Amino acid sequence: MQLRDQKRDISNPGKLTTFGGSARRQETPFATLKRELLEEVGLAIQPADCLFLGVYTKREKKVVTHCHFYAVLDRNHAISSTTEGQLVTIQTIDAAANDSRISHASLWALQRFKTLLAVPGAATRRDVPLGVPATGEDHVRSGPPAPSQGDEDC
Repeated sequence: MQLRDQKRDISNPGKLTTFGGSARRQETPFATLKRELLEEVGLAIQPADCLFLGVYTKREKKVVTHCHFYAVLDRNHAISSTTEGQLVTIQTIDAAANDSRISHASLWALQRFKTLLAVPGAATRRDVPLGVPATGEDHVRSGPPAPSQGDEDC
């Protein structure tokens, strides 16, 4: 995770967040994740490395943002630095969830990941196509993301 810089012009200043960023025009959610992880932490991933967690939708003023969350499952991927904010290592999901600096969207993603880990075989499932939102919980939409003014940092 990262502790975002205290800058007014960025999303979630001073918050503890997962890595990611804004989608470029016509870029799929997974392509955005792949690009952002390579840019921010030098991590090269493949679809088989990830578990899709869902889509968190947030509304701020008149902007609707769809945040697509994935968990990188391969423990061989090591992150030693970040180009944005400060790298924060967490020992457990509960420790991160109890940190007062965590963003709402990142908290949702961690709780969703913890829930999926409790399902036998969930961490090795590949039956949820990358880029297609899951269904079911609060903040999770079904179907492809609707056009919005921002699929941006969550």
